[in-house]
Amino acid sequence: MGNGKEEIAAADDNEGLYVFGADGKFLWDRKLSGYREKANATDIEVANLDKNGKSILVATAAWDVFAFDLQGKLRWKATTKYHA
Repeated sequence: MGNGKEEIAAADDNEGLYVFGADGKFLWDRKLSGYREKANATDIEVANLDKNGKSILVATAAWDVFAFDLQGKLRWKATTKYHA
């Protein structure tokens, strides 16, 4: 994603976000917490939001959107009025 190597971002149905290297090696995981219901990921995207490096964006069924840097640090979290 950001280091010239491919990575894989995936989620489960228990509020988990997981990132693996192209070789299948586990890199990091995060628990997504929700506002109204389980925060299962509904969409995962990678974007360069501020021309300062890429972010992993995760929208959830709990009406939240998370932005993580490529090392797994939470950049920000926003709650929407509708499902993301």
